[in-house]
Amino acid sequence: MHKEIIIVMGYPASGKTVLARQYQKQGYHRINRDELGGTLSELVLHVERQYSENGTVLFVMDNTYPTVESFLNICLKIYILSSGGNQIERIIKLFLINLIR
Repeated sequence: MHKEIIIVMGYPASGKTVLARQYQKQGYHRINRDELGGTLSELVLHVERQYSENGTVLFVMDNTYPTVESFLNICLKIYILSSGGNQIERIIKLFLINLIR
């Protein structure tokens, strides 16, 4: 099975967690920085730990990641960590933009 991470981005209260929970029901391991705490690097380590200890290969991360830089930062950290062997084959970015404010 391939290793996949879906990163859900968007404004606060735009439905990121609702969407991530739908993926969770489909077998994805949900990672949320607000609930787990820690830094982006620690979230990446959480992904790798879940993979090595439990064989988890499907992940969904739901946080705001308000800038391109923050999104690229998490992608780069995931790529660097996974380049040692168990590479992530696909990173999918979903934008949820709440245009009505």
